Amino acid sequence: MTKMGIKSLVGVFVLTSFCCKQVNEHEKIQNNVDLSQVIYLNDTLLKYTDEWKKDSLGCLKLRTKRKAEKIIEMLTRDRIDEKKLYQNLGKPNEIKKTPDGGYVLTYYFDSVCRNGKLVNGSDKCYANIYMLFDVYKSVDYIYE
Repeated sequence: MTKMGIKSLVGVFVLTSFCCKQVNEHEKIQNNVDLSQVIYLNDTLLKYTDEWKKDSLGCLKLRTKRKAEKIIEMLTRDRIDEKKLYQNLGKPNEIKKTPDGGYVLTYYFDSVCRNGKLVNGSDKCYANIYMLFDVYKSVDYIYE
């Protein structure tokens, strides 16, 4: 091999090493961004679900449609089953069976209350979470 060939080979090796190092640095930065995003989402989810569970009827106004939407959005990044819903939203206010063998979990929010109890005949807001074979299918937000 000639001197020129050796210099070219060394140059290619140095250049390749530099490029790989740059890619690895980019991956580290990307992973840190992803990790911080995951931490933010987990912290937000914990905050929202803790507040949600503290307000079982929606009387304290800690349960809102926006919070329900955000919790469901964060949870649907993975498969949601009944256990995961109970862990994050607590016990539902109502459970109804559906004709297809599924069921609906109902959670009240933004309720009209007096002395910590729902006011009879007042408007209601609630989230109906539809489950089939213990797996989340969809959610409706209803105002009556």
